[in-house]
Amino acid sequence: MKTPTYIAISRQSALTHELTTVANNISNASTDGYRGDHTLFQEFLEHTGEPGKRDKVSFVQDSGQYRDIRDGKLQQTGAPLDAAIQGNGYFIIGNPGEQLYSRLGSFRVDSSNRIVTAAGYPVLQANGTAITLPQDVQPAQVTIAGDGTVWAQTYSNGVVDSGRDNPLGKLALVKFADDQKLREAGSGFYATDQTPQPVSATEGTIVQGALEGSNVEPVMEVTRMITIMRDYQAIQNMIDQEDTRQRNAADKIVQNV
Repeated sequence: MKTPTYIAISRQSALTHELTTVANNISNASTDGYRGDHTLFQEFLEHTGEPGKRDKVSFVQDSGQYRDIRDGKLQQTGAPLDAAIQGNGYFIIGNPGEQLYSRLGSFRVDSSNRIVTAAGYPVLQANGTAITLPQDVQPAQVTIAGDGTVWAQTYSNGVVDSGRDNPLGKLALVKFADDQKLREAGSGFYATDQTPQPVSATEGTIVQGALEGSNVEPVMEVTRMITIMRDYQAIQNMIDQEDTRQRNAADKIVQNV
């Protein structure tokens, strides 16, 4: 009977997928804004045998993945247009094809003086418009408040104007009913069909001059990888032993015929 072998192979297949997930987490352990993935498994019952004498055989099946939505570590950069989110929330990114969302706040100014992502997409306000700096304002003069309000220090007749009374705009933070339904769109971006909701001041804030690092813990992921590889090898040994047992049984049957 080969059922034990089939069960073992189903587990090996699931472990292979889990190993791929862990390897991807490790490779992105230093990627700003990256959130680790984990594999989900479930029992899959299969009926075997003849009618009236059927047995339920339990196989292993990987049913999908879920994203670790814990905050990554805050990394101070000192760059005036770097912005990290603490708590809940995503920046709104104005992609021409599909509106995107991201936790990666590595921003810059483009040729039109708009605040954009490293990929050149504008970072939007709640009304869907980009924030444009005046021609005489440099990034070093920009201040981003915890609620996303952007203003610039300007000079008039040698006097510094903080610009607080005349903000240039406000970076919007939004949230979703289910973070797990966000689809990865590459380069730290997410897409979704869900309706974005505004984030309150108690749910999420912005920290200027910092970036959110990956929330992957490399030591934990390497430990998981070692455990997976050991489990895989143990199952392979079992399969080899089962194969040897079946071969020996077949040889004895042939000898006794």
